[in-house]
Amino acid sequence: MFFSSILLGFFLILTFALLLVNPTMDCGCFGESTHLSHFDTFAKNIILVLLALCAWAGKKNFGQPKLRKYFAAGISLTAVLIFTIVSLIGLPLRDYTDFSEGHKLLSADPYATLRKTQRTTMFYYEKDSVKQGFDRPFRPDSSWRFAGMKQELKRWEVPAANLPLSDSEGFPVDGLLIDGPVMVVSLYERPGERKWEKIRQFAQDAEATGFSSIVVADERYYNDFPLYLSDKKTLSTFNRSNGGVTYLHDGEIIAKWSYTFRPDDEDLQEMSQKDYIEIYADINGARERRMQGFTLFLIAVLLLI
Repeated sequence: MFFSSILLGFFLILTFALLLVNPTMDCGCFGESTHLSHFDTFAKNIILVLLALCAWAGKKNFGQPKLRKYFAAGISLTAVLIFTIVSLIGLPLRDYTDFSEGHKLLSADPYATLRKTQRTTMFYYEKDSVKQGFDRPFRPDSSWRFAGMKQELKRWEVPAANLPLSDSEGFPVDGLLIDGPVMVVSLYERPGERKWEKIRQFAQDAEATGFSSIVVADERYYNDFPLYLSDKKTLSTFNRSNGGVTYLHDGEIIAKWSYTFRPDDEDLQEMSQKDYIEIYADINGARERRMQGFTLFLIAVLLLI
C-alpha cells in the first residue's frame, strides 16, 4: 500500500503538470476505448489519492480478512490469468480501432468517414467584456482576466481508414480488397516455417471454398505463395494478431479472428453458404454476449469483495 500511495502521488503531480501545459495527447490509460482529457485524468487521480488516504486512515481497523475475501481474491486471480491468456491468443472482446467490424475501407468508398469525439479543457479569459476560450492556461497578455475553465466535447469526422496494398513490384492493388468476399491474412512479424505452412494452407482452403484469399505482410518473408505488402503499423492495427484473419465483403469489414481461432475448413464451408450480413450478426452477436458475461462476472466479484 505504501508503494501504491507513492505512485499515486507521483502521477497526481504529473497529471497536474499536463493540465497546465495541455499538450496534444491523452494519458492512454484506457487504450482506444476511452480518451480522457488532461482535466479528466487529473480529476481521476485526485479521487484515487483520496481513496488511498481513506485506506490509510482505517488501516488499524482492518482486522483479519473474512473467508469471502480469500474466495474473491482467488476468483479474481484466476480470472486475471484466464483473461491474460485469452488476450494473448485471441482478439479483444470489442474493437475500438478504425478497422472495427462494420466499417468500410476508404478504397471501397471514397466518401466513407469515421466520427471522432474528444473531451478537452478550455480556459476562458475576458478583456473589454469579450470572453475568449483557449486550449492553453496562458492568457495572451496581462490585460486579459481569467474567467473560468470548462470541459467541452469536440466532434469531427475524418476519412475512413484504409489498408494500402501493393504487389511484388510496388504497384498499388487496393482493388483486390473491395471485390466480393475476401479473407485477408495479415502478418506484421515474420512467422516461423510451421506457422507459415498453416497460413498458406488456410489461404488455399479459403480459395477452394469460394473466397478470395490475400496474404499481406510488411515485407516479403517467403516466396512459395503470393504475398502482398503493406505498412507494418497499419497491419498491426488492422488485426492485432500476427497471422490473424479478417473477412471483408466489398471492402466492408465483417469479422475478425486471431491466428489461433481462425476458421477451419468446416467453418469456411458454412460461411460460404451464408449471406455476409448473417455472418456479421452471428459473430458479433456472440462477441457482444461474451462482453456482457464478462461485465456480469466483474460485478459479481465486486459484490463479493
